[in-house]
Formats: sequence, C-alpha cells, structure tokens
Amino acid sequence: MADINLHPGEIPLDDPQINDAMEIYDSLNPREQREIFRSLYCAVTAFNRTGDVDHLTRFANSVDMTLLLHGDPVTRQEILQAPTGPSAAEDLMDVSDLVKRLRE
Repeated sequence: MADINLHPGEIPLDDPQINDAMEIYDSLNPREQREIFRSLYCAVTAFNRTGDVDHLTRFANSVDMTLLLHGDPVTRQEILQAPTGPSAAEDLMDVSDLVKRLRE
C-alpha cells in the first residue's frame, strides 16, 4: 500500500503489526468485537467532551492488552472457558504478573 499520503508518525494499513492485530480481531466473537467498538467510541466521546487525551491513551493501552491476551492461544482458550460468575480470590492473578508471563 502506498504510504505517500501518511502524516508523520502514521502507520501504513499493511504494517505487519497491524496485520497481526487484525488476525486477532477477526478471531474474536461478535460480542467481543462489539465491546471493543463500544470502548473505542466511549473513549472518543469522552475525549470530544473533555479534550483530555488520557481517555484515548487509556483506550490504546486497553487495546494493546486485549491483543496481548487474545493473541496467546492458551490464554485465549482460558478466556473462552472462564466462568461468568465471580472468581475465588485464590484463583485471581495479578495483571502485571500475567503481562510478564505473556511477554516472556
């Protein structure tokens, strides 16, 4: 894809990292895809109402985490098989520990 119309810092749509992200997105079920769009539009609306870019930054971090979690086949399967009710405290994992494990 020609990137002559890109502004400085923009990423071309055919960037390998974007392609990887789209493969993960395509593997999500419609409910999960809907929640991503809902979160996106909430962040955009909050930014438009307040001018606070932190709303967009938090959304960007959330998307990175979603792709990290759903991009790992074992974690993805655990997400799909997770019970919908509350979990016992001893079954919970600290998010930072989970992120470290996934990045290793």
